Amino acid sequence: MWLNPNFPEDIAFFRNGYCWLYSVAHEEICDIYCENEEEYEYLKLIGIEFVDDEFVPTPKAELYYEEY
Repeated sequence: MWLNPNFPEDIAFFRNGYCWLYSVAHEEICDIYCENEEEYEYLKLIGIEFVDDEFVPTPKAELYYEEY
């Protein structure tokens, strides 16, 4: 949903067909699925805060996939 004219809501980003980041604004949820520990550590370094204190991989079979 897009709150016109300036604010995105419930946005998702995909990488190679797999959901990489999604948000549910009214639930105050935002999830990022890092592919590896290096990506996880980089995002922490630039200020992203994670619930988990260490990298926990998500099996690709559990990720949302959308073919383009």
